[in-house]
Amino acid sequence: MDTNSPHLLEHLAHLAGLTYLSDLRWAAPASFTLYKALANTPAAAFSLRQWQEALAYLTGEPRAPASADLCRQRLLEHFSQTNSGRNTGTFPLDTGSGG
Repeated sequence: MDTNSPHLLEHLAHLAGLTYLSDLRWAAPASFTLYKALANTPAAAFSLRQWQEALAYLTGEPRAPASADLCRQRLLEHFSQTNSGRNTGTFPLDTGSGG
């Protein structure tokens, strides 16, 4: 992505309909919209560093994988596990490239 493109976290906040990046932390645990945004965002669309930052910010994981695909997969797994058993049901796990 070029330098004028949004950061991954900004992209996810926008797709989830959130005004502030900080809202991602509060919305993330129960947000099917955020899960769908992740599922529809290809790993290759953002840098590894941005995926690692998003993983750390949204899950608190201190050590991120060395692959954008693995970071994306961890985020999808996190939201799938976080939401399983709630009224929203379990999200289908998408480990593809998002495209």
